[in-house]
Amino acid sequence: MELHGNAALSWNGRRRLAERVIVEGWTLRAAAEAAGVSVRCARKWVARYRAEGCARPPRPLLGAAPSC
Repeated sequence: MELHGNAALSWNGRRRLAERVIVEGWTLRAAAEAAGVSVRCARKWVARYRAEGCARPPRPLLGAAPSC
């Protein structure tokens, strides 16, 4: 899956942001400022990293919904 044109961070940048907070002990605010994103955006990526173990792209949909 590709990033949209306005994405502030690449997949690697998102992973790095999450690792700074979780592994290296940075504050959310400091990691967000270093990455150039909002605290709200950083919080989302850190939560996703914690839930999935990595900040990977979402899975694409595998087809249309079944019809009745």
